[in-house]
Amino acid sequence: MLNGLTLRWRLVLAFLAVSVPPVLIASYVAAVLISSSFKHNVERWLGRAADFLVSETMSSEDEADRAASILGASLPAHGGVLTGEVNENSTSLRVYSDLLSTVGYDLVLIYDDKGNTLYRFGSAALDMPLPRSSTRSVFTVTKDGKPGLVVGATRLFERDGQVLHVLVANQLDDSFFATPRAKTAIIIHAYRLQGNSMIPLVREGRGDPLTISDDVLAVLNRGDNYTVVPDRSSGGLATGYGAIRDDSSRLVGIVTFGLTARRPVFEQLIDWRLFTILALIASSLSITVGIVLASRLTGPLQGLKRGLREVASGNYRLQLPERGGPEIAEVASGFNIMTRQLERLRQMEGEMRRREQLAALGEAAAVIAHEIRNPLGIIKTSSQLVAQRSYLAQPDERLLGFVLDEVNRIDRLVTEVLDYVRPNRPTMRAVALDEIVNKAVDFMAPELDKRGIARDIAVTNGLVVEADADQIHQVIINLVLNAMEAMADGGRLTVKAEADEEAAEAVLTIADSGTGMEPDVVHRMFDPFFTTKTKGTGLGLAKVLSVVEHHGGAITCTSALESGTSIVIRLPLNQKKSAND
Repeated sequence: MLNGLTLRWRLVLAFLAVSVPPVLIASYVAAVLISSSFKHNVERWLGRAADFLVSETMSSEDEADRAASILGASLPAHGGVLTGEVNENSTSLRVYSDLLSTVGYDLVLIYDDKGNTLYRFGSAALDMPLPRSSTRSVFTVTKDGKPGLVVGATRLFERDGQVLHVLVANQLDDSFFATPRAKTAIIIHAYRLQGNSMIPLVREGRGDPLTISDDVLAVLNRGDNYTVVPDRSSGGLATGYGAIRDDSSRLVGIVTFGLTARRPVFEQLIDWRLFTILALIASSLSITVGIVLASRLTGPLQGLKRGLREVASGNYRLQLPERGGPEIAEVASGFNIMTRQLERLRQMEGEMRRREQLAALGEAAAVIAHEIRNPLGIIKTSSQLVAQRSYLAQPDERLLGFVLDEVNRIDRLVTEVLDYVRPNRPTMRAVALDEIVNKAVDFMAPELDKRGIARDIAVTNGLVVEADADQIHQVIINLVLNAMEAMADGGRLTVKAEADEEAAEAVLTIADSGTGMEPDVVHRMFDPFFTTKTKGTGLGLAKVLSVVEHHGGAITCTSALESGTSIVIRLPLNQKKSAND
């Protein structure tokens, strides 16, 4: 399936594969770790909170002990005032009970050593014998027919030889834990342990009554102050359980502490719906980024692909922009070098083919020229003899003159063909190119002046080349003649000769301001027998090219209609010899 996809979509899928799964896995691991850490910290906090509530009951015991001590110290010096009907309205201690009531105490008892109640404030009745010693504890009581717990203390005093006991206690009910009352997210429950039953006493918050498991009871009965139980069934928060004990360390009640949030924020991180949304968002971002990056990466590759198609179709002049990063730019640069080399090879192949054709044509022309020259000589000799030995009438003599003229013209043409096909080998020696150029231009100066052609001559002195001076002189003459014919109404001839030190070549430029040539004419101007003139053999520029190539040089031409023509000849410099040598 992937084999049918383009490189762009393969990159998009690869980017999607390497980005989305790691993001999801990392997010899941982070969510699990954070959630676990959060739950652990919450569990510790809930346990500490439950223990704090238990410690608050102990603080209430201490406060009740101090209240009992104050009340005992305030008893009359003689106990007579405590005798009579036990009624909270029938004694002068009412002011003390009212004061204790305002600070939250629900039960005040004064009794003697025999258990006779001398004073009572509050309707709660202890479910146990009245303490006979000073103690601080949690007492089980019954109030209005319902079991409960009170947190208090007893103090022992003597008055007129009579042993009296004062008990001050605060009932463990909804008003007992006043500190977190305003925190609606907090759930506080308190239970009295009665046999195997848990009787609810306090219900702060919105939570439902809890079912305390046997495991929790076992832990608290073992002596632990608190325990924490996670809610493993619904994924909610844990609950802290604190032990309420009496003065004999017997478990008499349990206080619970929890939160109303069923699923905390960090717990919700591992919800599959959240990860589905996260996967969709990550996939969308990955696909978008992947498409952008793939476009930037595959764009230059698409250009290379189109370039290869162009080259396969034969367009070797194509050059691609070198962009798309260092690597792709390097590939594009290599592609451009390859196309330039292919174009050069094609040009060389075409040149070799042209030379082979010209060589074959030259051989055929040489054979034909030889075959023509022999009978042509006989015709010329016979015609001359006839003209010398016979008296001819005027018309016949005129016709015979035409025959001799055409024979001479054909003989010159055959001679030019043979000179082109079998040129004279150049006599190479070190010559000063500036002298040859100046000599040729001076030779043509009268004709140039006659035609009204101005001259710009810029020749660097001391340009020494290895060449045949006569053949180079003839090349310059031929090029100047062509320039003159292109400027029939006058113009400007420019001749420059300078050195190209980097290429170790002498550069000779002959340019005119004439009519110029069309591109197809420029392409064929050095072909043998090709000419645009009404008269001519078409071998002049072909001879120029042959001479330049035999000198190891090169010739190029640039021309445009109505803009003139410029011909550049490059000849190797002779760096070992000078013209004087």
